Amino acid sequence: MSERLIHCHNVGKKYCRSLAKGLWYGLCDIADEFLLRKAQHPMEPALRNDEFWANSHITFEVRRGECLGLIGRNGAGKTTLLKMINGLIKPDTGEIQLRGTIGALIALGAGFNPILTARENIYVNAAVLGLSARQIAASFDEIVDFSGLREFLDMPLQSFSSGMKVRLGFAIASTIRPDVLIIDEVLAVGDADFRIKSGKRITELLCSGCAVILVSHDLSQIANLSTQTVWLDGGQVKRLGKASEVIHEYLAGPSVERHATIWCSDETMNDASDVRITRIAVAPSGGLKVATISSGFSVQVAFDCRRGRLLLDFTLEVITADGVVVFHSGDVIREPNGSRIGEYQLEIAIPGYFLNSGEYLLSVIIGDSQSTILARIEQAVQFRIHHEPAGNNFSQLPGITAPRFDWNYSVVEPSAMKPKPQ
Repeated sequence: MSERLIHCHNVGKKYCRSLAKGLWYGLCDIADEFLLRKAQHPMEPALRNDEFWANSHITFEVRRGECLGLIGRNGAGKTTLLKMINGLIKPDTGEIQLRGTIGALIALGAGFNPILTARENIYVNAAVLGLSARQIAASFDEIVDFSGLREFLDMPLQSFSSGMKVRLGFAIASTIRPDVLIIDEVLAVGDADFRIKSGKRITELLCSGCAVILVSHDLSQIANLSTQTVWLDGGQVKRLGKASEVIHEYLAGPSVERHATIWCSDETMNDASDVRITRIAVAPSGGLKVATISSGFSVQVAFDCRRGRLLLDFTLEVITADGVVVFHSGDVIREPNGSRIGEYQLEIAIPGYFLNSGEYLLSVIIGDSQSTILARIEQAVQFRIHHEPAGNNFSQLPGITAPRFDWNYSVVEPSAMKPKPQ
């Protein structure tokens, strides 16, 4: 189990912001490599005009039975790093050493042919991952059963929802039992039951000696599965260590500014989406950036619906500052004929003393009946619970919840006590 399967040393990758210049630089690099002049370049070549480092000076290793969690804001370089590890692109500096077979889910639908049926895509995709026809036939039923898509096997993949494609891709990649499994955020597209089942499968793979690299904005998933975590910031390793420590520092970082109320701009959400979240608020906030609450409170969400007849599903997630999920609460937004075009206002009441004292972060996810995420705001709203001890009520004890139960007691007179049995 101590065998090293992945070793990245001083890995770097640069890109060019200009397409025309990027093509020219690529031709120059190919010429240098062909003429064996690349060996004369320094370990980190100077950037040319319009170039930037997507990844730089990245070093880590993953052994059998270990899960590396990869976190960071959008554009931090996580997907670029995974593509280099998977061999899709070459690093410009450093080296990557891999041992064993690799299964990867880096992009939704990657490796699938939309015209072929699901049955045909299983054989093609598994063959690309290195399985023979006999091995694929032996694993076929397990792949289908795990995906839960048996009744759709002979449909072309282009008619599948994004959630169904994720089910199929993860079922193939995990069932072949690779030595290294790489997963890039795609599991967030699946429904809650499938995410739970996928988490159990990842745990089974780790116990069997597989090495896993997991990229996710679901910090609770990272905290539960990863044995070590890398925080990427600006293409570089900001922190490498235990998941709880890295996540706590990441959430407390000054680069992420959070408030009790946020107004979501078009930059926060794809403006072409059918649903766009416009406001999330914790009330009462007292006008403070981070609301401090000592009693019950409510979460208010406003969103624009730009398409009618959608079956909308709303989910609220609250996590601790260490990335531990406190609860998920969801409901279907009921309309007789589906959604109507316009602005929706939602409000959820959270009772007092439900949460213990501490810092919490809130996420909002809106999806449709096909488990497709239409809008999501991750850990953007922050609030603080603070309970003052009242009398002998020690409300500062450890724990996530702080329930107040009704206690009944009575005094039993000594004469009424039953004698102890001999």
